[in-house]
Amino acid sequence: YYAPNGPVNLLSVSKLLDNGIKPVLKNNNFLLKKASFQAFVATDNKDWHTLLGHPSDSYLNQLLKEGKISGKLLSSKKCEICQQTKIQQRPHNNNLPKSPSPFHRLHVNTLEITPITHQGYCYVLVIVDDFSRFNRICLLKKKGEAEG
Repeated sequence: YYAPNGPVNLLSVSKLLDNGIKPVLKNNNFLLKKASFQAFVATDNKDWHTLLGHPSDSYLNQLLKEGKISGKLLSSKKCEICQQTKIQQRPHNNNLPKSPSPFHRLHVNTLEITPITHQGYCYVLVIVDDFSRFNRICLLKKKGEAEG
């Protein structure tokens, strides 16, 4: 998940475990244990939502029902970061009118192919006529061959 304006750092439980730190929930406090190191984090429901990496409502409410965290039912709809990550891009506007005749508008694209063919071709030039949808594909050894 991407939260560019997040007000706090996220805590990765898997990374803690990878580094030999054991997270323990005790008396409504989050305890991090490693040898003689201990840290306590007092939290409320909003903090739990953030500390656990912005989980879904159903997951957080399951933790509440199991008594692993305390408080009232929560909703990610109140979390600005969760709302930002759910924003979707609008579809592209494809109101471009169809070409009136062949060769009026051509769509041209150059693509790199891997692995290189046995003959040494490493690019493909794709040409599509907008009116007829007729297309041609040309293999190229150098990208500069597409010019002209």
